[in-house]
Parts: sequence; structure tokens; C-alpha cells
Amino acid sequence: KCTSWKRQHQRQLLNDETSLVTSTMCSGATANKRPSSGSTAQQMKFLYNDDDSSSSNSSSSSSGSIGKYSSSRSIGDGSSGENGTTTTHRIVVLLLLVIIAQSSLVLHGFYANGGAVSIKTTFLSNMTSGSSSTSMLRSGATSSGQQRVPSMSTVGLCAIVKDVSRYVDEWTDYNLLALEFTEMFLYDNNENFVLGPWAEKRRAAGQKVTATHVPGQQGVQNDIYNKCMQEHGHKVDYMAFFDDDEYLVLYKHDRIADLLDEYLVPGSSLSINWRLFGSANKTDYAPLPITYRYQYREAETDLRVKCMVRPKDWVRMASAHSVVLKKGDDRADDVVEEVGWRDTSKQIRQMPERGLENHAKPHDVAVLHHYKYKSKEEWDFKSCVRKDVPRPHNPGGTKNCGIDVPPGDVKDTTAWDFLKRKVPKYAMFEQFEDYA
Repeated sequence: KCTSWKRQHQRQLLNDETSLVTSTMCSGATANKRPSSGSTAQQMKFLYNDDDSSSSNSSSSSSGSIGKYSSSRSIGDGSSGENGTTTTHRIVVLLLLVIIAQSSLVLHGFYANGGAVSIKTTFLSNMTSGSSSTSMLRSGATSSGQQRVPSMSTVGLCAIVKDVSRYVDEWTDYNLLALEFTEMFLYDNNENFVLGPWAEKRRAAGQKVTATHVPGQQGVQNDIYNKCMQEHGHKVDYMAFFDDDEYLVLYKHDRIADLLDEYLVPGSSLSINWRLFGSANKTDYAPLPITYRYQYREAETDLRVKCMVRPKDWVRMASAHSVVLKKGDDRADDVVEEVGWRDTSKQIRQMPERGLENHAKPHDVAVLHHYKYKSKEEWDFKSCVRKDVPRPHNPGGTKNCGIDVPPGDVKDTTAWDFLKRKVPKYAMFEQFEDYA
């Protein structure tokens, strides 16, 4: 009768502690031999051994029915004499481990980027091979196979923008949703506050976007970056200084915070080299994502860089491309080694033109895709009608009218592939023909 009861209530074990106690009492076990409530493994073994197993009954007949339940053999050890209970043991233990794993993953943030699926799959394979599941929880294994716990650091992005309505949503999605920047601090240089209502809608959607109106100023990029750091630097652990046509591409990480935790040496800045993208022979604007439409770049990595820094190490901007650090000197020399300008090699580099260039041009960890030209129509407006970016030595900007726009030499879909993977809704644009 007890055996029949146990079989009917096996599936209730995980959720019904009362059934477990009743089952134990029904077996005729004495209080001093009953598995303790703190020993889940012993409780599992007790309940899932059948009284009518011939080999177990014969081996335990002389010592009493409780003998086999208090056996020292571990669950699922594959020993003979348990008549099919090993498989049942493995299933029960597997269910418990998956539940424990899910709870741990929520606490440690492993559900980001599919990590939970990867670890749960590994649990299944490890159970069949006898591997330790606990070690997988501690390792922080991700879907890409890297043993890295997602960073908890916060990262901001400072930018001064103008005439960006066509691509600002893609650029923002790329940074906030794909790279997972914590917050964006945008300074709108249009005469009308174009980004004001747009930023309000983004914030209403739960995204951290701050827009400030700074109209009618020329050659103010450095001043705006300084203003941004003074107003918002205390809110984040790291700050990046990118333009709206620059898209950071990571080759060894999925998130900007993970890159900076690993490669930005304390007391230094981290410089990333450009890769210039051409027009892809497009003559006119089309309402398609920039990372999808322009996928041809120059073969060589560009000398010019943009940088990122810890606000606590920052003093002020040395240029739009570099910073003055607390541990360095503010010098006007072309070569400034003491300042601590580093690239992804983690080595201090000599960067001429006040940190504008890095001749080492590393491109194995990260690069900055610079969509400088876009279509011929867009380049003509930017460089001839609106004029090129104003600079201190040329406050009025530079006109580049009538020049040939390079189409690009090497096809590179890295940024587009990354955006599609991290923000899948963008894949729909591949259904549209591009006739412009």
C-alpha cells in the first residue's frame, strides 16, 4: 500500500513537503533513521526507490527496509541494483539544479544577451557527463563562450549635433539598445530646438536621453564637451565623445561597459581609430539605415581617433579628440607621452596634433565606423551648403564644393550585423529596394 502511495505522489515531491514527511513515515522508517529534512539528496533517494525492486528487497531483507534508503551511494551514480531508479534520480536532480540556476541568474544579471539559455543548456549536457554544474554558475559563461560576468559600470555619451533628424533614431538605438550605453547627453546646435520634443518621447519610453539647446555657436565642440562633463560627468563611470555619424564597433565584446572595464587603464583615456566609409555610389538620400546603406569603407584604418575617459580622471578637453588628465600635463607639444593617452593595446601612445592621430592604428578590439560622406547629395549639403565642421583655426568652417566622393573599397557589414542582432526590428529594412 505504501509503495502504491509513493508512486502516485512522486510528482508532488518538489512542491509538497508534507507529502515527503508522510511518505517517509509510511515507509516504516524510525525517527533516528529517516533522512534529515536538510538532506535533499537523501530525501530524493528515499522516495524514488521502489519497495518491490527485487534486487533491493533481497539485499535489504536481513537489515530492514530502511537499509537501502540510508545507503551512502550518491544519486545517479550508475550502480547496479537500483533497477531503473538512476534515470529518475538524474531527472529530479536536474530539475532542482535548473531551478537553482535560474534564481542565481536573475540575481547576477545573466539573462542579458541570452546568457541564461546558454548556461541552462550547459547544465543539461553536464548532467549527462557528470560535470559540476556549480562551476558553470561561478564562471559567468556567456552565449559567445567567454567567461565574463556582465559589467555593472555606467557609460555616458556626449555629443553636439546638427541636422541629424534623418539618422538620429538609428544612431540612438545603436548606442542605447545595441551597445547599451547608460545615457546619452546631446547638445542641439540647430537654430530651433529640434531634439527637444524627440528627447521627451525617448524618455517617456524609458530611455535615458538628455537634450540641451545650444544654438548659433561656431567652433564650440570643445566647449560643449567641457560643459557636458561638468553637468553630467558625475552621473556615470565612463564618458565617450562621439559624433552622430560615428558608430563604435566591438570585436571582442557585446557591450560598451565590458570593453571599458577591460581596456581603459585607470588614470588614462582610451582612443579608438576611425574607419572611413564612402558613398557606396549612392547619389541621393533614401530613408534607410546608414549602417545598412553604406557598407563600403577604405581598406586602411584611419589615423584619426576619438576617445573615452573616466570622469574622475578628466580635467578638460585637449581637443575634440583627446582629453587632459589629472595625472598628466596640459602641454601644447605634438607628442605628449606623459598624459596617458592609450589605445586598446593598453600602451601609452604618441598621438600628434593634440591627440587627433594614433599612427599605431589598432583595429583588433574596436574601431569607430565614421560615415563621413553618405550620398553625394548629403555630402554636398554638409560640406558646401552648410560647410564643414568649424575649427578654432577656421571658425567659419571649410567649404568642399564639387569634390569627388569616394565610394569605398572594402565591404564591411559589421555594424549592420551587430545592430540587427541586438535590435532585431531593423532587419525589416532589408526588404526594401534602394534605387537612390
